[in-house]
Amino acid sequence: FEKIEMPEDLAYCYNKMGNIYLKLNKKTEYFESISKAYEIYMEIHLEKKALKIREKLKKVDKKFYKQRFPK
Repeated sequence: FEKIEMPEDLAYCYNKMGNIYLKLNKKTEYFESISKAYEIYMEIHLEKKALKIREKLKKVDKKFYKQRFPK
């Protein structure tokens, strides 16, 4: 096996690993917040679409009702 050189100060290595881990953690939190924001956006978007569809259906229902039962 090839000898891998390790710095004499192991604390330095652990510190580096800790910093890298923290950066990764922050990135995952960042991506999680982005995905959460996107989910909320999609929910609002779909609710708005549903409202528009409901409004259209109400208009269609009124027309249909008037055609079926003219006064």
